[in-house]
Parts: sequence; structure tokens; C-alpha cells
Amino acid sequence: MLKWLTVEEIKAMIFKTNGTAIMTLVVETSMDSSMYKKDNPYIGRTTKESKVNVILQSSYANAMTKAYRKYGILSETETFIPQQRTWGERVDNSAIIEHKGNFYLECRILNPLGTTYKVDGVEADKEEFKAYMKPYNNYDSLVYVRTYKLSSIKEIHYNQNVYKVA
Repeated sequence: MLKWLTVEEIKAMIFKTNGTAIMTLVVETSMDSSMYKKDNPYIGRTTKESKVNVILQSSYANAMTKAYRKYGILSETETFIPQQRTWGERVDNSAIIEHKGNFYLECRILNPLGTTYKVDGVEADKEEFKAYMKPYNNYDSLVYVRTYKLSSIKEIHYNQNVYKVA
């Protein structure tokens, strides 16, 4: 069933989730932070739409410990200890992060399902602007955590419902 939600209603829905929750997100973000600024005709014009399966309220420390043990990086008696969050404050022990009056959703990526790039709202091939992008640190992480601004979420698939964001 399709339902339309506001950003405030998304926040309320996230607060109501008990324990972990698995969902699919469609998120549209600006590419500006991934690009060089000087002499770049694509600044302010390029976006990335990602569709991802995520899990909320998943323990990053537990996931990393399990992954590191699987690959022999940690012994069975060792535990991964993550660094503290460098920005924002977790709200009411939820997956919501507040930073400078904005709200974000912290989630762990389970599966990336696809990415579409747009220039001036028109679908574009990444090769068109790749020369203006900063090198990506393609480190071999075993667990990916992302923090999406709530207003960048365009669609949520959760509990057999599809929520479009107004």
C-alpha cells in the first residue's frame, strides 16, 4: 500500500520501531561533498539517487566483531570497540541523530540495490563528471554505516508498505 508521509511523520515512524528494523530506502543526495570545488561546472547541479536495503538500531560494534572474527582479524575473545560519533547527538536511544537543528537517520547498509546520477535533474552517466570527483577511499570495510538527512529520503519500503515522502 502506498502512503505519503512528511519528514516529521518519518521521524515519528522511526521512533516507534522497536529493536532492529529492516527497510529499503531511496535517498537523493547532493554530490557536492564528493567533488572538487575549483573550476567545477557540476557543483550544485549533480545528485545521486541510491536505493539501499538497511537495518536500523543494529549494533555496529557487534557487527564488526562478528565480521572481524570471521576473517581472523579478532580472536574469539576479542571485541571491536568503535570510536565515538564525531558529530550529532542520538535522540532518545533511537536511529535518529540531531545535528544543528537537522535530523538524520543512522543505518547499516545490508545491500546496495542501485544508483542513479542526475545533472540538472536529468539522468546522467557518472563518466560525464567523474573527472571532477575526489578520489573515493575504497577501503575494505566489512560493515557500512550511513547517516542520511531525513529530508533526503524520498521513499521507504517497510512492513509491506511503500511510503513516499512529501
